[in-house]
Amino acid sequence: MNSDPRISALNSDTGDITIGYNREKLDTGIAYDSNCIVDEAGWFNNVSKTESDLKYFYDKTGVQPYIYIRSAHSGDEDILKDTEDYSSYTEDYFNNTLGNPTNGFLFIYFDDGDGDPDNDWYADWEGDRARNVVDETYAVEIFYNYFEKYWDEYPADQTDEMFIQLYKSFADTIMTEVKSSDNDVKVSNNDVKKTISKAILKILIVIVVIIAVIVVLIILIVFWTKKQQRKKEEAEETERILNTPMQDLVQDAMEKDRLQELKDKYDNQ
Repeated sequence: MNSDPRISALNSDTGDITIGYNREKLDTGIAYDSNCIVDEAGWFNNVSKTESDLKYFYDKTGVQPYIYIRSAHSGDEDILKDTEDYSSYTEDYFNNTLGNPTNGFLFIYFDDGDGDPDNDWYADWEGDRARNVVDETYAVEIFYNYFEKYWDEYPADQTDEMFIQLYKSFADTIMTEVKSSDNDVKVSNNDVKKTISKAILKILIVIVVIIAVIVVLIILIVFWTKKQQRKKEEAEETERILNTPMQDLVQDAMEKDRLQELKDKYDNQ
């Protein structure tokens, strides 16, 4: 298809498709817009039929597709040259011409029309709600992988069929349920339970260690307090003895002996 003027400069290699995560169909309450293709370059054979067939994508994803084949010619003052210009133009077209549809997914192909495929380019833009399904991380890459694939497989006179198949495959792929074996994205319930159990066990161990440390600290504090109290009492007794006259100490000792004798006497009766 090197002679096909629709050829674009695709720089990325097509690899294994990574779906990324499970997606839910959008429920915006917005009806399907059957006027979703603008073809300035005359690519499509039956625009209205293709628009009708693209409803499959809308029914599967809840996202409204928009396709704009923009025709330009060398020498036009509005021709776009830089990548930034294509993105800015696409965003502006989405917001101002389409009215910023929250569930919209716009694809613009810029057909330079000069016969040199390296001058052709394309860009996309998504509405705020549409990004929940057509995300930049995975879905948009999947879209362009399919675009490259079907671009090579379909001849130039089957543009209608190419885009219909492109959006059908795109919808089926991104809405496929991601299982645990698919890129390890979905974690099984058992793994989640094991992770939670390990976390709880670690927390319990930390709590037990903290309690043990607190108990040891309390014992040490009580022991130290009693020891200090004994030292204080001994110091007070020593000070009392030193400050008491000798005769008083002798008298106290004699009194204690007398009381002890009385006690022994009554205990032996």
